[in-house]
Amino acid sequence: MLNKTKAFESIKIALGFASAIVKGGTVGETIYLPSALFQSIASYDVVDALVNVILADPKNSTVEVGEPEKNSKNIFAKKYMDM
Repeated sequence: MLNKTKAFESIKIALGFASAIVKGGTVGETIYLPSALFQSIASYDVVDALVNVILADPKNSTVEVGEPEKNSKNIFAKKYMDM
């Protein structure tokens, strides 16, 4: 099984995701966001990983794929708001 993280194909999609994070965490004039980490990944990287899984011998396990850089939602949103 292949388990992927959030995929972003463009700045427009990434900004839409950031906007939704900020709006979802806003109560009044305060923004509450978790410091939980996530790793975004482009869809073509997911496809590449999936091809490797399909062509490899069965492993009876899950393969995790994501960008090497981990971001927290609060830092990701702060970068968005500083634009």
